[in-house]
Amino acid sequence: MKKRLSSINNDKGFILPVIWLITILSFIVISVMVQTYQNELFITEQNLEQLIVETLFQMGYEQFLQDHDVNDLTSYYEVQYHFPSGHVTIQYLQLNEQEGQLLFQIKTVQSSYVTFLKPVNLT
Repeated sequence: MKKRLSSINNDKGFILPVIWLITILSFIVISVMVQTYQNELFITEQNLEQLIVETLFQMGYEQFLQDHDVNDLTSYYEVQYHFPSGHVTIQYLQLNEQEGQLLFQIKTVQSSYVTFLKPVNLT
């Protein structure tokens, strides 16, 4: 008759607590990985939205410069541009004879709303 391993066959129980420990650690690691993945998805969405906002800002600013000469505008002027990724409203306000400012109101397709203020030198 063969002798069996005493650590496996005794009544003190060695295998079950080790399996519990491995199972609990596995669940903790999997939970942390899932939470990290969800956070990465959220951060990626926010970065893409930021990129869309910055692109709309640049597209609106360049379109405004192509359409209008800042020195020929009145003291207040407003224009709206519609792009595939969102809408840009630009308000021009002349502060004095040397300075003006452009107020950009940007709304993306995902309903993000951002406002930028850009100073303009008129000299």
